[in-house]
Amino acid sequence: MRKPIVIANWKMNKSLDEALDFAGELKAKLPHGTVAHVDIIICPAFLHIAPVALNKILPSGVALGAQDAHWEEKGAFTGCVSPVMLKDVRTRYAIIGHSERRRYFGEASPMLKGKLTMSMRAGLVPVFCVGEGLGDRQAGKTFQALDEQMAVLGDISREFLSDPSEFILAYEPVWAIGTGHNATAEQAQEVHVHLRELLTSYWGSDQAQATRIVYGGSIAPDNFASIMACGDVDGGLVGGASLDCEKFLKLIEIARGGENGK
Repeated sequence: MRKPIVIANWKMNKSLDEALDFAGELKAKLPHGTVAHVDIIICPAFLHIAPVALNKILPSGVALGAQDAHWEEKGAFTGCVSPVMLKDVRTRYAIIGHSERRRYFGEASPMLKGKLTMSMRAGLVPVFCVGEGLGDRQAGKTFQALDEQMAVLGDISREFLSDPSEFILAYEPVWAIGTGHNATAEQAQEVHVHLRELLTSYWGSDQAQATRIVYGGSIAPDNFASIMACGDVDGGLVGGASLDCEKFLKLIEIARGGENGK
């Protein structure tokens, strides 16, 4: 049984007042009992995690996540935030290896392995992102690109994997994010099957079948239902649509409707 999950990645958006207003609106409008059926994660900017957490505005059971985390517990790393610091402000999840971090900040496997390991050691649940660019997709190298990015997971110690809910994999088709191109449900399912097969080769069938793999390619209310209907898609990593509370609530409703004991 894999519980559906919907993750809001706000990126570098929202003022503090807007973040607090969103949290309050979500609390007022989220149907009672939803979190029993769908895991919901909100990932604000670093600056806003603590105020949102400490004001206790989010609905009970809705978790906070960070958009990144450092590979060390502490040290001379100006401008960085460690997983231990994130735990201090009630953060539960951390997005690691997002396509924008890879593209704009040059993050690659050695660094990402450190971020994954430190996050898990600190008790955060990583949301590890992989995905191919348009060139790889057009050249028929989708699986090759994904295999290279996924290889880091083969080096993650099994001591961190006793509970499959403590790790989330996110597929981001970079070519379908803000480009006007859209991945079909069939394309999403094909890749998710491949990713689960890779997880099986690293960690064994039981762990792979229990690990949630979410889709993150320009999700919106009008395309999410068909994607959630895929047997190996367990939820969504949502960008722009998560900035609007009404749209985000619709995505949560779709995910709950897609709850089928995957």
